Amino acid sequence: MIRNRSMQELQKFYQKPIAKVSTELIITIVAVMFLALAAIGPTLTTMSQLLKDIADRKTTDQALTKKIAALSTVSNEVLALQKDLAVLDLTIPNTSDIDGLLRRIEKIAAEHKLVVFREKLFPEIRRQNNQLSPRNNRRQRHRLQRN
Repeated sequence: MIRNRSMQELQKFYQKPIAKVSTELIITIVAVMFLALAAIGPTLTTMSQLLKDIADRKTTDQALTKKIAALSTVSNEVLALQKDLAVLDLTIPNTSDIDGLLRRIEKIAAEHKLVVFREKLFPEIRRQNNQLSPRNNRRQRHRLQRN
């Protein structure tokens, strides 16, 4: 009986225009909030990703600006040392004839009465290829005994 009575009172209340408007208004506000969150959520995620990308690109831009400045400095130094580079090109051999280079170094050393050990000058030759033949070793020992 109490239940029937309370149901009747609720029905009377909801038949009033103010109750209908407030119920519809609450449902509308809840629906708008849900749709706004559903639509704004991905937008906010995209915006945060874009802001992160912008920060990364600014960092990259700063690093590239530093590299450009360094390359510009090196370029100016290369231009200033251009004549020295020509002399350097003449002194560095164009081929990988290490034996010939070593012979020339040994000849110059012998002319100036210096002792040059091939193994100490280029130790990687002995390790890599073991290129020193017994004949070359005999020659070298003979040269060392003369000096």
